[in-house]
Amino acid sequence: YYQGLIDAGDLPDDLDIEAVHLIGLATSIGVAIYAEAAARQLDVGVDELRARTRAVFEQMMRALSER
Repeated sequence: YYQGLIDAGDLPDDLDIEAVHLIGLATSIGVAIYAEAAARQLDVGVDELRARTRAVFEQMMRALSER
């Protein structure tokens, strides 16, 4: 997936795609495991927190392509 984005010029050609994959995987697992507990601790709805988390992750991915 990431190599296709690199080939299309959407991501930098020096991007470490294995590390990006791990970050995405770890983020997904972390949100799946901890979103409900974190939402309770922060006193926000779990759906709201997941949406906010998704938005931040999208910003992080966009930042990679803008360097």
